[in-house]
Amino acid sequence: MPLYDKLLFSMAFLAAGCDLKMEKIPNEAICLFWGTGFIYQVLTAGWKGVGSWLLGAMLPAAALAPLFFFRMTGAGDIKLLSALGGMMGPQTVLKCILVSFVAGAFISAAILLETGSLIIRLRHLAGYFQKMFQSKTVVPYYQRGKRLENIHFSVPVFMAVMLHIGGFYQ
Repeated sequence: MPLYDKLLFSMAFLAAGCDLKMEKIPNEAICLFWGTGFIYQVLTAGWKGVGSWLLGAMLPAAALAPLFFFRMTGAGDIKLLSALGGMMGPQTVLKCILVSFVAGAFISAAILLETGSLIIRLRHLAGYFQKMFQSKTVVPYYQRGKRLENIHFSVPVFMAVMLHIGGFYQ
C-alpha cells in the first residue's frame, strides 16, 4: 500500500475511532493531520504542494461553513475534511465530501427505516424551519445527547476515504 493511502487511512480511521469513543475529534489530532498533509505535499510536490495543501485544506471549510452555521454538522467533521483535503488536494477532497454525504445519507436512511422514525425526523425538520423563520435567529438543528439519528459523520468520511483508496474515485 502506498504511503499516501496509509496516511489517509490512518487519519480517517483514527478520527472515526476518536469520534465514536469520545464523541469528538481532538484538535491535537487534527493539527497532526494538517501537519502530516503539509509535509507530504511539500515532499512530493515541492512548493506547488503548498498551494495544493492550502486549497485542499480551505475548500472543505468554505464549502461546509453554511452547514456549521445552521448547526447541521460539527466543527470536528469540517476540520477532519480540511485535514484530509490538505493531503488529497482540492479536486479530490470535493469528491470525498460528496461521497461522504452520500454514504451518510444511506446510513441515515437505514436508521430511519429500521427505527420507523422517518415521520418524527421530518416533523423535527419542519419545526426547525418554523423556528428559524419565526425567531429570525440561528436555531441549532442538531439535537444533543445520545440519539440514534445523531450519526458520527466521521464514519461516512472514513467510508469515503476507503472508497478513494480502493480506486472508486480519484
